[in-house]
Amino acid sequence: MKFSGIAWQNDEGFYYSSYDKPKEGTVLSGMTDKHKVYFHKLGTKQSEDKLIFGGEKTPRRYLGASVSEDQRYLIISAANATNGNELYIKDLKKEETLYRLQKDLTSMPTLWILKGITFLLLQIKMLLICVW
Repeated sequence: MKFSGIAWQNDEGFYYSSYDKPKEGTVLSGMTDKHKVYFHKLGTKQSEDKLIFGGEKTPRRYLGASVSEDQRYLIISAANATNGNELYIKDLKKEETLYRLQKDLTSMPTLWILKGITFLLLQIKMLLICVW
Protein backbone atom coordinates (compact mmCIF):
# COMPACT_ATOMS: atom_id res chain seq x y z
CA MET A 1 0.00 0.00 0.00
CA LYS A 2 1.40 3.42 -0.96
CA PHE A 3 -0.04 6.93 -1.13
CA SER A 4 -2.81 6.10 1.33
CA GLY A 5 -4.39 7.32 4.48
CA ILE A 6 -7.00 5.65 6.64
CA ALA A 7 -10.51 6.97 7.27
CA TRP A 8 -12.33 5.22 10.10
CA GLN A 9 -16.06 4.50 9.88
CA ASN A 10 -17.25 4.21 13.48
CA ASP A 11 -15.98 0.96 14.99
CA GLU A 12 -16.90 -1.05 11.89
CA GLY A 13 -13.81 -0.62 9.73
CA PHE A 14 -11.88 1.85 7.62
CA TYR A 15 -11.39 3.15 4.08
CA TYR A 16 -7.96 3.09 2.48
CA SER A 17 -6.38 3.55 -0.97
CA SER A 18 -4.17 1.05 -2.75
CA TYR A 19 -2.72 0.17 -6.14
CA ASP A 20 -2.68 -3.36 -7.51
CA LYS A 21 0.40 -5.34 -6.63
CA PRO A 22 2.97 -4.76 -9.40
CA LYS A 23 3.94 -7.61 -11.67
CA GLU A 24 7.16 -9.35 -10.83
CA GLY A 25 10.16 -7.36 -12.06
CA THR A 26 8.21 -4.08 -12.35
CA VAL A 27 8.14 -2.92 -8.73
CA LEU A 28 9.96 0.33 -9.58
CA SER A 29 8.86 0.75 -13.20
CA GLY A 30 5.25 -0.48 -13.25
CA MET A 31 2.47 1.97 -14.12
CA THR A 32 0.48 3.14 -11.10
CA ASP A 33 -2.48 4.87 -12.71
CA LYS A 34 -5.38 2.91 -11.24
CA HIS A 35 -5.58 3.82 -7.57
CA LYS A 36 -8.52 2.24 -5.72
CA VAL A 37 -10.42 2.99 -2.52
CA TYR A 38 -11.41 -0.05 -0.44
CA PHE A 39 -13.40 -0.61 2.74
CA HIS A 40 -11.93 -3.04 5.25
CA LYS A 41 -14.37 -4.46 7.81
CA LEU A 42 -12.64 -5.18 11.09
CA GLY A 43 -12.23 -8.88 11.82
CA THR A 44 -12.17 -9.92 8.15
CA LYS A 45 -9.37 -10.81 5.73
CA GLN A 46 -7.98 -8.13 3.41
CA SER A 47 -8.97 -10.32 0.46
CA GLU A 48 -12.61 -9.67 1.46
CA ASP A 49 -12.25 -5.87 1.30
CA LYS A 50 -14.91 -4.12 -0.76
CA LEU A 51 -13.87 -1.96 -3.73
CA ILE A 52 -15.58 1.41 -3.31
CA PHE A 53 -14.09 3.51 -6.12
CA GLY A 54 -11.39 3.39 -8.78
CA GLY A 55 -9.91 0.76 -11.04
CA GLU A 56 -10.63 0.26 -14.72
CA LYS A 57 -13.93 2.23 -14.75
CA THR A 58 -12.46 5.37 -13.19
CA PRO A 59 -8.68 5.31 -13.62
CA ARG A 60 -7.12 7.97 -11.43
CA ARG A 61 -3.59 8.23 -10.16
CA TYR A 62 -4.37 9.62 -6.72
CA LEU A 63 -7.39 8.86 -4.53
CA GLY A 64 -8.10 9.86 -0.97
CA ALA A 65 -11.03 8.99 1.24
CA SER A 66 -12.35 10.67 4.36
CA VAL A 67 -15.42 10.27 6.53
CA SER A 68 -17.35 13.27 7.82
CA GLU A 69 -17.15 14.13 11.51
CA ASP A 70 -20.72 12.87 12.03
CA GLN A 71 -19.81 9.54 10.32
CA ARG A 72 -22.59 10.00 7.78
CA TYR A 73 -20.72 10.79 4.56
CA LEU A 74 -17.82 9.26 2.67
CA ILE A 75 -15.88 11.88 0.70
CA ILE A 76 -13.46 10.89 -2.06
CA SER A 77 -11.00 13.18 -3.79
CA ALA A 78 -9.73 11.88 -7.16
CA ALA A 79 -6.92 13.35 -9.25
CA ASN A 80 -4.54 12.57 -12.08
CA ALA A 81 -1.92 15.14 -11.07
CA THR A 82 -0.91 17.08 -7.99
CA ASN A 83 -3.20 20.00 -8.86
CA GLY A 84 -6.92 19.84 -9.60
CA ASN A 85 -9.27 17.12 -8.39
CA GLU A 86 -12.73 15.64 -8.67
CA LEU A 87 -14.88 15.38 -5.56
CA TYR A 88 -17.36 12.59 -4.76
CA ILE A 89 -19.70 12.05 -1.81
CA LYS A 90 -21.77 9.10 -0.56
CA ASP A 91 -24.39 9.04 2.18
CA LEU A 92 -23.32 6.08 4.34
CA LYS A 93 -26.78 5.78 5.91
CA LYS A 94 -28.36 5.04 2.52
CA GLU A 95 -27.64 2.37 -0.06
CA GLU A 96 -26.65 4.63 -2.91
CA THR A 97 -23.75 5.16 -5.24
CA LEU A 98 -21.22 7.94 -5.08
CA TYR A 99 -22.45 11.35 -6.23
CA ARG A 100 -19.97 13.47 -8.15
CA LEU A 101 -19.87 17.03 -6.80
CA GLN A 102 -16.99 18.25 -8.94
CA LYS A 103 -15.90 16.74 -12.26
CA ASP A 104 -13.58 19.44 -13.56
CA LEU A 105 -9.95 18.58 -12.81
CA THR A 106 -8.88 22.24 -13.11
CA SER A 107 -10.06 23.31 -9.64
CA MET A 108 -9.31 22.03 -6.17
CA PRO A 109 -12.57 21.74 -4.19
CA THR A 110 -12.66 20.79 -0.54
CA LEU A 111 -15.72 19.62 1.39
CA TRP A 112 -16.36 19.82 5.12
CA ILE A 113 -19.45 18.57 6.92
CA LEU A 114 -19.54 19.71 10.53
CA LYS A 115 -22.53 19.14 12.80
CA GLY A 116 -25.00 18.95 9.92
CA ILE A 117 -23.70 22.05 8.12
CA THR A 118 -22.04 21.49 4.75
CA PHE A 119 -19.24 23.69 3.49
CA LEU A 120 -18.03 23.33 -0.10
CA LEU A 121 -14.93 25.35 -0.81
CA LEU A 122 -14.12 25.84 -4.48
CA GLN A 123 -10.81 27.27 -5.58
CA ILE A 124 -10.99 28.45 -9.18
CA LYS A 125 -8.11 30.58 -10.44
CA MET A 126 -7.41 31.86 -6.94
CA LEU A 127 -11.07 32.79 -6.28
CA LEU A 128 -12.45 31.16 -3.16
CA ILE A 129 -16.19 30.48 -2.92
CA CYS A 130 -17.89 29.03 0.14
CA VAL A 131 -21.36 27.45 -0.21
CA TRP A 132 -23.43 26.03 2.65
